[in-house]
Amino acid sequence: MKTMRGWNRCKNSDFLQYAKNKDEIDEALYIHFLEVVFPHEWEKEYFLLGEPQTMDDQGRMLYMKFTNKNGKYYYEGLAYAKEDRDGRDGI
Repeated sequence: MKTMRGWNRCKNSDFLQYAKNKDEIDEALYIHFLEVVFPHEWEKEYFLLGEPQTMDDQGRMLYMKFTNKNGKYYYEGLAYAKEDRDGRDGI
């Protein structure tokens, strides 16, 4: 499990270097990213970070996705917002 404490101790402060797709994270990390920037998209079990992380080769934005499933928290990697999904969720 990736934790806020572990990330703070990490020499590389880039979260994408610290956590990988599908990593379980602690509640403190989940809350941190929920509060750092108002979510671009927020549903009952997930949210997309308010600012895009990157874009694909067609110019569609990709956002960091976090989920809350059965009381556990996960970093799900990069995902398209609803308006750009076209049947796909992430990369």
